[in-house]
Amino acid sequence: MANEQEKKVTRKDLISLFWRSFMLQSAFSFERMQTLGFVWIVMPLLKKLNTDDEELIISLKRHFTFFNTFPFLVTPILGIVAKLEEQLAAGSEDVEETSVNSIKGALMGPLAGIGDSFFWGAWRPISAGVAIPFAMQGNVLAPFIFLLLFNIPHILVRWYGTFWGYDLGTQFTSKLEGLEIKKWLNGATVLGLMVVGALVANWLNITTPLAYTIEDSSIELQSTLDQIMPNMLPLAVTLLVYYWLRKGFSAVKIMGIILAIGLIGGYFGILA
Repeated sequence: MANEQEKKVTRKDLISLFWRSFMLQSAFSFERMQTLGFVWIVMPLLKKLNTDDEELIISLKRHFTFFNTFPFLVTPILGIVAKLEEQLAAGSEDVEETSVNSIKGALMGPLAGIGDSFFWGAWRPISAGVAIPFAMQGNVLAPFIFLLLFNIPHILVRWYGTFWGYDLGTQFTSKLEGLEIKKWLNGATVLGLMVVGALVANWLNITTPLAYTIEDSSIELQSTLDQIMPNMLPLAVTLLVYYWLRKGFSAVKIMGIILAIGLIGGYFGILA
């Protein structure tokens, strides 16, 4: 292991990785996904650690392999890579060149799953659920409330992830396993679905003015549906949209279909 005298990666270097991580997907390749962005992020650090041109070329080529993960959680990998590259530059016999790409390949999949489940599946619906009531009231602060709620944990994860990755090095994977992350992800997914269900029930307003007559009495169809299940129509529309998404319909196409159904239903008095 490199001793303290050989240590070259400073706090300033790690902060630079943090800031540059926001540009991970600025250079995107459909062949190697986020590889170009990753190389751009680590390039200043590699130049600092490898003063010899040949060594720099070797280190850069090392990172031109396929890479793709959840963008918010790239910083732990960057921190680990900084640690390993520092040890390689110091001539440590405990680290092999292949270990750099091995750790990247081992972490990018699990971290992508964690990010998708927590940020997209749970935290984004929760943030939207807090902001939507303000938007419904016409409050101009609604989008700012959403952005703040969503991005505060995002920024914190990026920041601390950089330093945790560097401090833990290859031990990061074992620490991650010890957290029983699957249980936390399942809980976050369930919470996110509950929030989505609450949003559908409270803020998706779809009713029908249709009524049917039995002898001399008129019964509204909406009241009958509400007795069977409150908010049945919003739930049906939500499930229909989910079905279309599973079938590969684009968001623009789905919006067009919903707009057409709404206009036709409103014109003929089917929907209110």
